[in-house]
Parts: sequence; C-alpha cells; structure tokens
Amino acid sequence: MRGLTAGVALALVFSATPAVADTLPYLSAPTGHRPVGATSLYPKDTSRVDPWVPSVPYRELMVSVFYPVASANGPKAQYVTPAESAAMLKGSGIQAPPDASLRTDWERDWAQMTEWKRWVEVAGTVHPSFTDVGLFADQYGVNIGATTTAERTQAITRAYVNAFFDQHLRGKPSSLLDAPSARYPEIAFCK
Repeated sequence: MRGLTAGVALALVFSATPAVADTLPYLSAPTGHRPVGATSLYPKDTSRVDPWVPSVPYRELMVSVFYPVASANGPKAQYVTPAESAAMLKGSGIQAPPDASLRTDWERDWAQMTEWKRWVEVAGTVHPSFTDVGLFADQYGVNIGATTTAERTQAITRAYVNAFFDQHLRGKPSSLLDAPSARYPEIAFCK
C-alpha cells in the first residue's frame, strides 16, 4: 500500500503544475522522540470467509506495524523509487468504484462487525486525504476534492488513533470516542 500511495503521490506531483516552482515536496517529521521500526504481519482468520471475496475460505489481512525502538541501528526501510512506483501503477489497472458503491459495501460490512466499533467521518476529506497524497497535493496546489487540509486531517487521525489505542491497550477510556468533540468539529459520528 505504501508503494501504491507513493506512486499515486508521484503521479499527482509530476503531472501537476507546482504552486511554487522552487518548493520540494516533503512529509511532516514523524511525531514522537524515538526512532521507528517497521514490520509486516499477515494475520489469517480461518474461522470466517473473506466478506469481500466469498470464494476465499478465510479472512487475511496485511498489516504494516510501525513502532518505537531503542536504537536507530538496524536495517533501513526504503520508500519505493519513482521508477518502481510508475511500474506498479502502470500494471495495477486500478479503478476506484463510485462513492455510492463504497457506501453500500460499507453498510453491508458494518453489520458483520460484531466487536467494539465506531463509524466516524471527517468532513471535507476524500480517501487520499488520509495518505501522503493529501500532503503532496496541498503542497503543489493539486485539487483532490478535499476542503480539509492534509495537516488538519493528520492531526485528527493522530488524535483518534491515539484515543483508540489508549482505550483498548492502556485501559484509559477516552470521551473522544463516544461523542462529537468541540476540538474536532469536522468529525461526525455516523453509527
């Protein structure tokens, strides 16, 4: 997914006219005070079929986990090169389904989720708002259809993800996950 995101971002960046010609794109510095490690996990649930591909007799998920480490000494993870990104996009045949179709699929899948859950939406965002694409698009003046800035979207995401992990891993309940907050008026609780 990171490669796809980087590829889409590069495609946007190199096909757009820069708002400021001498500005190089950048990503915000990581938050936190420690170096970051990364690994990929592939959990498989053989007790359920894949809801998106019913012919597959299990649910499988690829998860990239980023975590704080004590030392920065170790193998370095590289972003995908521009050539690799272009190759991935060229061969991907990616076609996004219409928003109405996504909403219908999400409504169907929501009913199948039986554990703790929240359905929130962030006003003024589109799917790429939650990726590096939003950051690059803002910097280059590329309109991806979002009215909420990428920096604000990142701040909102960071707050809600932190609240989720605090509640479920640290046992510290957060009112942020229960009702709308004046600090984040962009958030709407759908269910």
